[in-house]
Amino acid sequence: MKLAVAAAYRPWLAPDDAPLPEWAQTGNFVFMGLDGGPLEAEKGLRSGWPGFTAGDPQGTARAIRDFYRPENIEIPRTASANWVYLTWTNGWSKDREREEQWPQAHSPRPLERGQGA
Repeated sequence: MKLAVAAAYRPWLAPDDAPLPEWAQTGNFVFMGLDGGPLEAEKGLRSGWPGFTAGDPQGTARAIRDFYRPENIEIPRTASANWVYLTWTNGWSKDREREEQWPQAHSPRPLERGQGA
């Protein structure tokens, strides 16, 4: 069987054609990635990652599971982050993700302009 090579066309954009806002210019942003949520914690428990152990004596799974709480918005603020991305575990059933994952993302609290760097 011979497979055809798929090619995607993506035109080159000059900086003048798609200027970045001032905050997004090199040197003007601080980003932070945060992992957490109930499904991320369960993935850790099922995978045998170090720190994720039966009974959770160190509280690792609990900390990951409960990470996306409103009071933790202070973590990126304290770090002067003005761009934050969240990692969500996927691959579970849609029903399970709808019940356990998405309620935490229902009302995100973005960093207010001026709160970051």
